[in-house]
Amino acid sequence: MSKSLMVSAFHGSLPPSGGSVNLSPAEAFGLGGQCACKMKTRHGDNPLEAKENTPTRIEYYNEGDTMTKVLFLCVHNSARSQMAEAFLKKHGGGRFASESAGLEPGKLNAQVVRAMAESGIDISNNPTKSVFDLRAAGKTYDVVVTVCSKEAAERCPIFPGLAEQHHWPFDDPSTFKGSDDEIMVRMRSVRDQIETAVQDFIKQHS
Repeated sequence: MSKSLMVSAFHGSLPPSGGSVNLSPAEAFGLGGQCACKMKTRHGDNPLEAKENTPTRIEYYNEGDTMTKVLFLCVHNSARSQMAEAFLKKHGGGRFASESAGLEPGKLNAQVVRAMAESGIDISNNPTKSVFDLRAAGKTYDVVVTVCSKEAAERCPIFPGLAEQHHWPFDDPSTFKGSDDEIMVRMRSVRDQIETAVQDFIKQHS
């Protein structure tokens, strides 16, 4: 099987790269609550690690043929998928080309930006991206990881036919309630869970 496979969830013929389709997200991705049961899952508690105080900008790698191309997906591309993308760039040692996107791109979560800054990573200027735009640009990936919560699994996009698919269910930061301090406690927990999941993924692909 070829290393890079076209990102697509269309079940019929595909338009050429750059073409457009008039399908709703649900139609295009065949959403039907099958995400969690068809993808590998990752669970478990995660240790906190020492963090640097000064954020550093994580630059995009140049995508070469020798790099494993990984796409992280959630609904809005505003929190979990952004964190996963950034941590893979930080820890991947130049061996992975990491991107993230969502079905319905929203606004970058300000508390996620703060939590990542505490880990020494600046994502404040990251755009939120649509998975449909990546498809239209002809993007290809070796691995697709969805990071939706268990409760929102039916809304997570799935990509039939890919060589490697994973589902990592993390709590949705947009649902966190309480004071700013209480929300940040939960945000840091999700951040650290995602970082550990990414580090485990890297070890598995070494």
